[in-house]
Amino acid sequence: MDEVLLSDDMKKESKIELVMMILLLVLAIVVLIGGIYLWEYPIKKLILLVTTIVLFASLFFYGFLYARRYNLTVTKEEIRFKTLFRTVIIRLSDIKEYTYKRYSRMSAFYQFKLLYLDKKIVINTRYRDEFDQILQQR
Repeated sequence: MDEVLLSDDMKKESKIELVMMILLLVLAIVVLIGGIYLWEYPIKKLILLVTTIVLFASLFFYGFLYARRYNLTVTKEEIRFKTLFRTVIIRLSDIKEYTYKRYSRMSAFYQFKLLYLDKKIVINTRYRDEFDQILQQR
């Protein structure tokens, strides 16, 4: 087994998605109960509103699962990139070029775009300097 040079995940960031999902589900319950008993809101509009809130909560649930399963492992020979739906193994010698930029101003992540074997892969990591140094040494 090769020595792991860099390991990164998004477990800390997934907590935000989980909290937002729970808050939206609580909001849906409050709107449903309040709409029926307190405000006497029309039931068809109430169902539409609660369904919309639950839909947004499910999007946050997807974000939670995706961030929870995200894993990046870099060794001397390869990059192993695992998400919710796929696992990609990239040999460092196959990378032709790469670029990186800040994911967003509020995020600690950097987005690396790797070009290898005529394919583009986007990798997010918070360790810009370390990952850049590994890619330069390839």
